[in-house]
Amino acid sequence: MSYSDQAAYYDDMTKRTRIDMCVREQAQIFLGDARPEVVKLAQDVMSNNYGAMASVTAAVIVGPNFPTLDQDASLLAAVQGTFPTVAGSFYPELVA
Repeated sequence: MSYSDQAAYYDDMTKRTRIDMCVREQAQIFLGDARPEVVKLAQDVMSNNYGAMASVTAAVIVGPNFPTLDQDASLLAAVQGTFPTVAGSFYPELVA
């Protein structure tokens, strides 16, 4: 997908809100994760840290699952796979 397609997807509030809801739902689960950086990102998402939420959402959109994000299973897999990567980037000092 082109950068324009990705930007259009991000600018579509309905699509982006759908991803945000999946990120928030998964953050609740990641609060119990064994990796401290993942827990910290989950806490930030749950406390409405816009930068944390926007970073995960944007990373999902630019990821390899982008063409299939309209399917719930693909969106869930993309969020689950992206969340720890973003967490490691946000909090490298917590990565074991």
